[in-house]
Amino acid sequence: MDPLTQCICQCMRKPKA
Repeated sequence: MDPLTQCICQCMRKPKA
């Protein structure tokens, strides 16, 4: 998995809303 994809995946999994 690419580092960018991993970052987005984490962002979606743990949203800072």
